[in-house]
Amino acid sequence: MSDITKKVDRNIPVNQRSVSFDESEASTGDVILVEESLGRCAQHLTFDSTGGMTVRLNVYQKTFPLREPSDNLTQWWPGLLNLAKEVLYKSETNALIEIGSSETFVLDDEVPVRDIELVTVSGNFTIIAM
Repeated sequence: MSDITKKVDRNIPVNQRSVSFDESEASTGDVILVEESLGRCAQHLTFDSTGGMTVRLNVYQKTFPLREPSDNLTQWWPGLLNLAKEVLYKSETNALIEIGSSETFVLDDEVPVRDIELVTVSGNFTIIAM
């Protein structure tokens, strides 16, 4: 279980970048960091699977703790977030997407995708993020 990032050419305009992943680069339990790879969230995803797979989208969540009066701020009020102390946690509650054997699943402008967790994988697969 690891985080997978594949950097794309940053000379390509942001809205024209795409990245692909397959079974040689990621396996069950891995998290593909789409936002880190593309430099933005993916708006279009295509999953091709020969043996079936289950994925979970946007598993990493960011939260920020509240600032305390003791943080020595010139301006402080209750409810002010401390943006310098980002907390990253992995959510296990996001919905699962099941992709059957020899199926193609497409998400097109449904939800901005930051990352993809491969919950189960059998056979070959290709994921294209744009």
